[in-house]
Parts: sequence; structure tokens; C-alpha cells
Amino acid sequence: MPAATTLGYAGWAAFGVLVRGFQLGVLNRPLSSGKAGYVYSAAFWTGLGYVFYKVVDHNDALIEQRVNQLQDARAKFAKEQ
Repeated sequence: MPAATTLGYAGWAAFGVLVRGFQLGVLNRPLSSGKAGYVYSAAFWTGLGYVFYKVVDHNDALIEQRVNQLQDARAKFAKEQ
């Protein structure tokens, strides 16, 4: 389970900055051009990381609920035997 901490979000933001630098490199533009693009890219990737963490937490809760249901059903079946 990923840790949705400030450090985790900072990792997503750093990845966004790296993606923007790679994009400018592919376009053969100076890395210092369009400084706002770095902010937009970091914000986008941080938002994507936030959504990713929420989806993972939701799926973990669903899995835990399903496991509990299966354990209860097995315990009930064992009592009937």
C-alpha cells in the first residue's frame, strides 16, 4: 500500500518536472523556456498521484471487506459441519 504522504506527492511532482524537461529536450528547446510549464506539469502529476492513492486505498478497503466476508462464510460453514 503506497504511503500518501508529502514525500509521496513530492515524488509525483518531481516526476512531472522531469517529464517537462524531457518534453523540452525532445522539442530541442532550452530547458529555461516556459517556466510556468514546469509548475503546470508538477501540479498535473501531483493530482494524478493523489487520484492514484485514493483509488489504491479504495481498492484495499474493498479487498479487506471481501476477505472478511469470505472468512465469515468459511467460519459459518465450519460450524455447520
